[in-house]
Amino acid sequence: MEDGFNYQTAIEEFQDERPVWKQIWAAIITEFTPDKKNWFGAAFSFVLALILTIIIARSEETVSLAGKICGILLDVEIALFGCVFAVYSILLAFLSDEYVKKLLEIDYYRQTNYLRKSTKYYEAALFIYFVAIGISLVYKLTIECMPQNFALINSELANEIVAGVLLFPYFAYSLRTIYELKSIVGNTLLLFRASIQYKIIAFVKEDKEEKRKAEEGVGIK
Repeated sequence: MEDGFNYQTAIEEFQDERPVWKQIWAAIITEFTPDKKNWFGAAFSFVLALILTIIIARSEETVSLAGKICGILLDVEIALFGCVFAVYSILLAFLSDEYVKKLLEIDYYRQTNYLRKSTKYYEAALFIYFVAIGISLVYKLTIECMPQNFALINSELANEIVAGVLLFPYFAYSLRTIYELKSIVGNTLLLFRASIQYKIIAFVKEDKEEKRKAEEGVGIK
């Protein structure tokens, strides 16, 4: 099978001996670095996070509002993590051997096979939501331990600035992870559509083969 598909290369593409934390960091950088494809998501998350930060930091109930928002984001992130994990498991469980082979043979911009690109994306999404859940949990627990009138220093303006500096990165990251759901849905639909198309092609081949055999049978008679 020297002229066939190089399965050894495909196996090597799925191997990743880096520590988990390096894989998580690489996934976050790869998916969240603004570029031509995802600039809108980055801008949307940045603007919405800035608005939320200003509202909460300038509020007289900063601690209470921040705790409620963190709780909402934590619930959403846990739900999305469960959904992504379920979709990832279902895709791996229901991919047929022939479909897996076909995905392995499809080049993704001549860089890697399409199957590796797809599974790598879902793995990155799981890493991203896992980190988001961890950060939200830390923020939620920290805020719940604060008194409602908590203040670091006597200056109101300084307290607002400190609150904004601490809350903005968290809101920006959390909102960006939620926006990432759009790409997850898109990738899932592409895989399912490709699977259906591949099955239809298989049905067409079967029908042609049956017709050919039927015609050969008539010819023999």
